[in-house]
Amino acid sequence: MCLSTKSGNANRLNTGVGKIPEFDSESAGGRMLLLADDEALIGLLVRPHLEKAGFQTVFADNGARAVELAIRNVPELIILDIVMPEMDGLAVLRLLKWSESTRLVPVIIVSATYDHVIHEEAKKCGAAGFLTKPFSPAQLLAEIRRVMGGAALGGR
Repeated sequence: MCLSTKSGNANRLNTGVGKIPEFDSESAGGRMLLLADDEALIGLLVRPHLEKAGFQTVFADNGARAVELAIRNVPELIILDIVMPEMDGLAVLRLLKWSESTRLVPVIIVSATYDHVIHEEAKKCGAAGFLTKPFSPAQLLAEIRRVMGGAALGGR
C-alpha cells in the first residue's frame, strides 16, 4: 500500500507563484508531457529531445506547481523528480494517482540517487518507471518508449 505523506505538504496546492501556463493541445498535436524538476538545467537539456519525439513539454519547478499543472492540463506523461521544493515527488505522485483526472497518466520518477525504499514506494504508489540521474536523453526516451509503448514516440 502506498504510504501517506509524512510531511503534510500534500494539501499545499496553492503556491502563489504567478500564472500557470495553459497547454494548447491544438498546437501540440494533443501530446503534452509534464516535466517536474527543480533543476532548470534538466529541462534545458531534455526538452529538445522530447520535442523531437513529438511532445510539447511543460515545466514545473516545484511539486505543488506540478500537481496544479497536471490536474489542469492532464498530460500524456509525467516525468517527476523526487526531491523538489513545496512538495516532494512521492507526495505529488500520491495526489496524482488519487485524482480522478490524472490517475491513469503514466509517471516516470527521476532521482539523483537510487534508493531501494523510495523506488519501491514509488512503484506501490503507481509509478510506471524510474530513472537515476544523470541519465542521457537516449535513456529517457527509451524509458518513455517502454512505459508508453514503442509507437508512442516519433517526430512531428
